[in-house]
Amino acid sequence: LRRCDATYGYGPKLLSRILRLQRFLDLQRMRPSLLDAALEAGYYDAAQLAGDARRLTGLTPTALVAQVAG
Repeated sequence: LRRCDATYGYGPKLLSRILRLQRFLDLQRMRPSLLDAALEAGYYDAAQLAGDARRLTGLTPTALVAQVAG
C-alpha cells in the first residue's frame, strides 16, 4: 500500500479500477458492444462499468468512448 501510494499517489484498489477502465477502452475498439468489452475487461456488469466511469472520469461509458475516439 505504501509503495503504491508513493509511486502513483493512490492505493492499489484505485489503481486496479483505473487499469480495468483502460483495458475496457482498449477492448471496446475491437468488440461489437460496450457490454462485451466491459465483461472481457473484468467488469461484472454494465452498472459496474458505469459506476467506475462516472467516479473516475465524470462521464458515462458512451461519452467516455466518444471522447477518447474523437
